Amino acid sequence: MEQAEIAFHSIYEQCQEWAEQSLALYRTLDNPCRMAYALDLLGNTLRSSGLFERSKSALEEGLAIRQAMGDARGVAESLQNLGGVIRLEGRFEASEEAIRQSIAILRELEDRGLEAHGVTSLASTYVQGGKYAEGLRIFEEAQEIRLDQGLPDDPVISTVTSYALMLSGQYQQARTCARQALAITTQTDSTVGGFPLMNLGRVAQAEESYVEAQRYLLEGLPIFRARGEMTGFGETLACLGYVALRLHDL
Repeated sequence: MEQAEIAFHSIYEQCQEWAEQSLALYRTLDNPCRMAYALDLLGNTLRSSGLFERSKSALEEGLAIRQAMGDARGVAESLQNLGGVIRLEGRFEASEEAIRQSIAILRELEDRGLEAHGVTSLASTYVQGGKYAEGLRIFEEAQEIRLDQGLPDDPVISTVTSYALMLSGQYQQARTCARQALAITTQTDSTVGGFPLMNLGRVAQAEESYVEAQRYLLEGLPIFRARGEMTGFGETLACLGYVALRLHDL
């Protein structure tokens, strides 16, 4: 665990340092456009480190700059990022509101690519807030936009869809979606990383196939460690602890 903690800190502290240096430079140059970009970068880095209050502060400052500039697309992007942080705090209704505002702006701009990302984020908020059926429906909308625009498959869609299906008791469909996500991440080196493996482990765990669950979870754990993805790393450890307990009881 100590080595994992060192790895996490070295990755995120370096990212944060670069973002802060970039922001300081653009403040000196009085370049609001690049300041807003650096603030978004800093906010997203702090979010990955679990520092939600500081993340929101940076993202809100960037949002205010973009609003003052009249940068509609930038406002939409900042709202999506802010909605993602708020979702991680468990404030699902507030997250939905921010992301819906973003989607509305993007539809006016006819920016279908970023709209697809926003719709995916909205669906994730629904799923994590326990609205599984609504989340699955919105994921279908996101997939339709991506197909219409010729965009590549988004592993986030199949990853979170598999999670929603698992929680709905649809284990076979959940496995299929998780395997689809795993295939995409293998081909594209996606930042989704070990989440498809964790979902496969969760499905096996739900079906009480604990040896299989342990295999998937152990396969995903070093991916989270290598990427410095603390949320996935922590969730996988918790699942492994439960599986180990159940295997001991058998």
